[in-house]
Amino acid sequence: MLIAEMNSVQRIYIVIDALDECPDEERNSTRSKFLKSLRLFPSNTHILFTSRPDPRINKEVQGHDHIEVVAKQDDLLRYLHGRIADNNDLQLLFPKKTSQATLFNHTVERSKGM
Repeated sequence: MLIAEMNSVQRIYIVIDALDECPDEERNSTRSKFLKSLRLFPSNTHILFTSRPDPRINKEVQGHDHIEVVAKQDDLLRYLHGRIADNNDLQLLFPKKTSQATLFNHTVERSKGM
């Protein structure tokens, strides 16, 4: 029934966020089954998914276009500054610029471009 509906329109766009968070244990392989089911969709289907780097996902989607997105440190710092500036609770947690700077530097360092 779904495939019939999909064939009745010109284009379909599907966005799947955080594919790497979908479990893929050996005994149930949810993610692998899900990715295989997407291959059954008609050719008018365009799929975009996001994922952190994962060699198993890379293997599953090998041969398809991909774009690697890496966050820049300046972008992360701007985001963190904005979040604290917009949130009174966070301002209470990190009232001093030095504690904010420590948090920001640690967060940026740990993000490794994610």
